[in-house]
Amino acid sequence: MDSMHEVRPGLFIGSMAAARDKALLRKHRITHVLTMNGVPPVFPKDFTYEVKKTNDADRRLLLQYLPTNLQFISGALTTGGCVFVHCERGVNRSGSMIVAYLMWNEGLNFEQALAEARAARRCINPRCHCWLSHLSSSGDSRSNFWAPSAC
Repeated sequence: MDSMHEVRPGLFIGSMAAARDKALLRKHRITHVLTMNGVPPVFPKDFTYEVKKTNDADRRLLLQYLPTNLQFISGALTTGGCVFVHCERGVNRSGSMIVAYLMWNEGLNFEQALAEARAARRCINPRCHCWLSHLSSSGDSRSNFWAPSAC
């Protein structure tokens, strides 16, 4: 499995192996790294990091960090940056964030966002599909985006 895939222009998802590969990050012009497994920044002088300590079993943490993660991704992309979102294998936690971002930013429903994400990286498999599928957007997708507290 390749370690990094582009979901949208400037938005990448991948594994911890890719996060440790400075040449690969540079090749894809990465400026920002969203780390979902709590590992401290590998290259803190070279990239802007947002580090969240989550695990595959605790969906509440993913939900708790959702607003700041979405803002981190959006802020980087809006200013011309390139974002790499990763966890350990680039399957669940980072996949969940990518799907949530597509729903929030583009107003896609869960199935559409998951299909778009998987078109870039086939192995994406969000375990928090329950709350992701219940995320709602109506009207302006950003201002009305919400998530249930429990599933």
